[in-house]
Amino acid sequence: MKELLRVSDKERHFGVISSAKNVAELRALEGRANGLTVEVTTTGRSGLFRFNSSDLSAEVSADEVVSGEGDGGIYIAPSFDKTGSSGAWVRQYGQAANKTPQVFLRWYGADEAADAAASIQKCLDAGHKHITGTPGATYSVSAPVVLRSGQTVDGGSAIELAAPGSSVVVFASNSVGTKLKNTKLRSNGNATSRVVLFSSGCTDCSLMDCEEISDTGGNNTTGLVAGVFFNSTCTDIEISGCEFKDSAMHIRIQAAVDGLTIKENRFRSYGRRAIYSVKSDGSMQNNITVKDNEFYAPLAGDIKYPCAFEVSLGATERRTALNIIGNRFFMPQLGYDPTDPESNTASADVITVRGTTVFSIVGNTIENSGDGGITLSSCSGGLVSGNIIRNVDSAGVFVSSAGAPASDVQDVNLIGNIIVNAGRNRLSNRSSEGRTGVKVNQSTRISISGNSITSPASTMEYGIYAENSALLDRGINAISGAGVAQYGEGSGVNVANSMLSRSAFAVPQSLRTISSGEIDAAGVGNIRLDTEGGAASDDLDTISGGVDGQRLRVRTNVDARDVVIKHLSGNIDCGTDITLSTRSDVAVFEYDEILSVWLLTSST
Repeated sequence: MKELLRVSDKERHFGVISSAKNVAELRALEGRANGLTVEVTTTGRSGLFRFNSSDLSAEVSADEVVSGEGDGGIYIAPSFDKTGSSGAWVRQYGQAANKTPQVFLRWYGADEAADAAASIQKCLDAGHKHITGTPGATYSVSAPVVLRSGQTVDGGSAIELAAPGSSVVVFASNSVGTKLKNTKLRSNGNATSRVVLFSSGCTDCSLMDCEEISDTGGNNTTGLVAGVFFNSTCTDIEISGCEFKDSAMHIRIQAAVDGLTIKENRFRSYGRRAIYSVKSDGSMQNNITVKDNEFYAPLAGDIKYPCAFEVSLGATERRTALNIIGNRFFMPQLGYDPTDPESNTASADVITVRGTTVFSIVGNTIENSGDGGITLSSCSGGLVSGNIIRNVDSAGVFVSSAGAPASDVQDVNLIGNIIVNAGRNRLSNRSSEGRTGVKVNQSTRISISGNSITSPASTMEYGIYAENSALLDRGINAISGAGVAQYGEGSGVNVANSMLSRSAFAVPQSLRTISSGEIDAAGVGNIRLDTEGGAASDDLDTISGGVDGQRLRVRTNVDARDVVIKHLSGNIDCGTDITLSTRSDVAVFEYDEILSVWLLTSST
């Protein structure tokens, strides 16, 4: 055994008086004196340890990985007295100066070469608040890892469930302020596996910046397999910046939730749904936001619903305050056959919302769908605006009661959406009204205004189709490529005052007067400009109200009043100033949401 050397007062002041190669050698040292410090130099458990000769049996017992061994990450008992009653080596890691110092999983013996479940769990159970893994390491665990209230686990590593089990990581019941970030999480493909489980009572918890959340076992068609699973009441949860792949459902919400934000994630290769929420009576779901996420192609087989908020059969209570904003959906360019779902490689309706009141679906981009773009059933009090929907096999937007009374579907505003090539490649066994830009069924007080609905391939049967819907408010929309611009059947249908064209792109002109260098272009595509106060000349600096991809055609309203469109004085990029002197002078712009500017596409 190695005996500690005597040191000078100066050396004792700075603390390091000797070294040990590993923890086993540290525990075997003789000549211990209270306050002496030894540096462990090798292995993942390296660090500075100071001997405390007090009775630390309680601390050792609470910290040890293996019961009775005294082998903790912070408190390490000498080998001759593993209880710690004769003292213990105490790791020095800033605990005196920092109330929440960083603790590493490796200090508790977490090792890539062996089952790390006990080591990781002991580190968590010891009550540390800031825990870090080893960057690049992959820990294999045989049991779920349970995070405790108030902990922040900043992984920098991967945790993989090696043996069949229900979850990889569990947020413990009634956790408050728990955070898991910068970690790769993989399950083993068990039929009921949930990579991350939020337990009952979790509040103000978050899952952030995880490079991978996946089901590596390939069991990605069973509905219970999920990347993140909610099965009991949770409040104010955030899931952000994560990469999901290879699971039946990436996020499944099957419980009461009040406050859930899902933002800036990427969803790939899901077997059934990317985000799936099902609400039953007695299980309220309120204040859910899905924002700025990216959705990519699902796996082959079964019908895919990338973003689905459903209700249980027969449920009467509604979900409230749902926001689906600024997401991008990149689906395969293939249709699906509803008579043979296992052959499908495409999505069904991309955004599906049922049984919801007070909602907004705004600024999303949908590229391709094997069925519809946005489907609303038994919803009320909502806004669908500024969405771009391209190449969908059925309706771009479908509003329906889904068998409920029409009074259950009301006060929905469809404003300023761009729908291109709806009804594309639709199977002959579906009705022609399915091939439409906007379809409304059994609904009341639905407003449809300022939308652009085009079909370059002339696959649409109708621009707007309404049946059995009362008090339908049809504003100014632009439709081209449809066999019929508008159509209504059934009692109480109002398709009058639509101001739409039949098979010809007609964009009604709107008059805008410049005010302090600005006009509003929300929901319009063709503007006649007048100067402020009838001045002989006026500058246009800013055009507000634009949505990504919106095209805008502008000209002056009066020949004797010049409009000067200023280059980059506001949010207009036209290369150089443009003067519209006569009504034959025209400038065409397209809005770029990323750059937040109107880009000039042509001028005459």
